[in-house]
Amino acid sequence: VYMYMDNFSSALTCFKNIIDSNAYTLYTPEKWVASWKTQFGSESIFELAMYPNEGDLGASSLGVRYSRREHAHNSAYGYFMASTYWKNIMGENDVRWGIMTYDHLRGEEARSDWDDCCYKYLGSPDLAGDGKSTYTAVNIKVIRLSEIYLLAAECALKSDKGAAANYLNAISKRDPDRPAWTASTINEDAVYNEYRRELLAEGKLFFEQMRQNRKVTFEDDAWGFGTTSQYRDKTIDRTFFRAILPIGIDEINSNPDIYQNPGY
Repeated sequence: VYMYMDNFSSALTCFKNIIDSNAYTLYTPEKWVASWKTQFGSESIFELAMYPNEGDLGASSLGVRYSRREHAHNSAYGYFMASTYWKNIMGENDVRWGIMTYDHLRGEEARSDWDDCCYKYLGSPDLAGDGKSTYTAVNIKVIRLSEIYLLAAECALKSDKGAAANYLNAISKRDPDRPAWTASTINEDAVYNEYRRELLAEGKLFFEQMRQNRKVTFEDDAWGFGTTSQYRDKTIDRTFFRAILPIGIDEINSNPDIYQNPGY
């Protein structure tokens, strides 16, 4: 909330309290990939539990939706893949490639070039799950310490670039080839790109893009299909009215002081 208010100093205080409490611990680069096979790991601040008989959506789970076609389940369409932007900002030896695997369009022979499909919600590319009887009942890691470090870096950038670099380096070292950031090299794009690398497919990016008033470009022409949307342009920003959802009619009817959001 503080960040949406541009009150970065108060937000940083909150983030520092979490980090300095030592209640949570960042995964080392060596343990990052395996962390997705673990329930309630050292980074998890809020984790939504999924159990085989309670919350497991099976063929409709996030893991199956992100799976390549017919891998995790025969109903998996393989429609959700990493963007070209994400793949271009990833270093060749970044440990986070370990949770990715090839898509059905390119095939296994292309693995060394592009691993498009994210398997965070299946535990691993070989469907390990996170220790339960079904690999689709994988907990949703809603808030992780990694995100807190990245948000702290963005906030500290306004007042203490050295501290911002330290927060960012704690996450960016998951790519062993990436030079350490310093007070003279760190900038907003450095933090933003690391946020994209780390939190792929975790449901965070769009909201951060809207908060920062960044443009969002959709790859409508990916794979040469030439798909276009009649409901939006290829590139949008937060001035696009559908960036904010409509208010339900029952809420409006129950309170005459509530007005519908513009555009609906």
